[in-house]
Amino acid sequence: MSLTGRPVLWLTAALALLSPVLAVWLWDRVRGKRWQQVAGRLALLGLGEFAALVFAFVALNDYAGFVDSWSQAYHFVTGAFGHESVSASSESDTFDQADPTASADPSTFADRDFRLGSQQAPAPDGRIWRILGDTPPDKWVDTGVTVLDRFDSGSMGEQVYVYLPPQYFGPHGRRDLPIVEAFTSFPGPTDYLVSKLHLPDVVQAGIKSGEITPMVVVMLRPAAAGEWNTACTDVPNGPQTLTYYTKTLPTAVRQRFELNSAPDMAIGYSGGGYCAAKISNVDPTDFPAAVAMAGSFHPPTDASTRGLFNDQLLRQQSDLGWRLQNLPIPDASLLLTTAKDDERPGNGHAITEQWAALIHPPMTSAQLVLDHNGHDFPSYERQLLFDLSWLSSRIPVGKTHLASVPTGATLVPGSPGPTTSPSALDPSGRRRQVIA
Repeated sequence: MSLTGRPVLWLTAALALLSPVLAVWLWDRVRGKRWQQVAGRLALLGLGEFAALVFAFVALNDYAGFVDSWSQAYHFVTGAFGHESVSASSESDTFDQADPTASADPSTFADRDFRLGSQQAPAPDGRIWRILGDTPPDKWVDTGVTVLDRFDSGSMGEQVYVYLPPQYFGPHGRRDLPIVEAFTSFPGPTDYLVSKLHLPDVVQAGIKSGEITPMVVVMLRPAAAGEWNTACTDVPNGPQTLTYYTKTLPTAVRQRFELNSAPDMAIGYSGGGYCAAKISNVDPTDFPAAVAMAGSFHPPTDASTRGLFNDQLLRQQSDLGWRLQNLPIPDASLLLTTAKDDERPGNGHAITEQWAALIHPPMTSAQLVLDHNGHDFPSYERQLLFDLSWLSSRIPVGKTHLASVPTGATLVPGSPGPTTSPSALDPSGRRRQVIA
């Protein structure tokens, strides 16, 4: 049974409710010696606790979309309670220990995602597209359309949703549209960008209101290497996932839909926010702006990364705080979003403020601070119009006005920050010495 969807949610809820009833019914029926009775009753209590924990996890996952299969749930739990140890002096090459192609087949996710209703429709160039919804082609000039597509490169690839705005269609359809790569967290279902965040609808409404510039939105999860979480990193002797997102994918999208050169931008939530910020930091020429919604600024070290960042040099180069203090400052613009009461040690409000303080020209930044939550789908949906409007304002030729700041949120302009600093931030938010 799939980990996502109503059936498993109701099943686990029923088991959580029935387990204490079962324990009461069997309590006096446990036979045997005294120690056997105690052991049997403890087992009944343990069964009830386990059923309650499973239901709580499934319900939370249904709400926030952390994982979408039982195997991913295993990695999620083991990663949460058994982080890989990272030695500051480690020089071992961990990449030989994990075959880069072992789970790199991108089709491994295909049967667990992209379940939204779709159908075939004729494209303007005569090809056949698979699209979401049932809007006929003659209406796309008013609504735009979301196309299901796939872009493979060697052992890597992504199945994506591509939203084409109304301005793409018609006799004077535009081909100079910017591309925005919109990332889920790893390995959150791509469907959530449509079903929970309603991203195509937000873009369409924002274009009509003049708050969002016409844009092509490529919706995906950062999983070009399959179930290996490379955190959008070019792995030595392995998948070049950073290059895939910064070069291969945007080039392929432009070729597939006959788009001309234009700015590329990125947005993402949680782990996808890290990818968006990283892409803009590493390649500000092609990605001059990005939005990180409740994103982190250091690479993950859980089991899904397979020890990738045990390599000290690679970990440093993937730590966005370390990059700001040890490498040339990129000419990029970042919007960092969080919430006042988000106290997560790795990517909560405090760590976001500390990281933002490291930013100085030519990089610019701003913070959108929500009053509460910040790291859930209602928070992402609540701010999405503003975030995309902010990205639109980074485009020199854009003719839009900035959307209103969401009710209960505050927009904090970025400060120049220190020009030098002897320290950098570790994942817990504490200060650590920079290794020269």
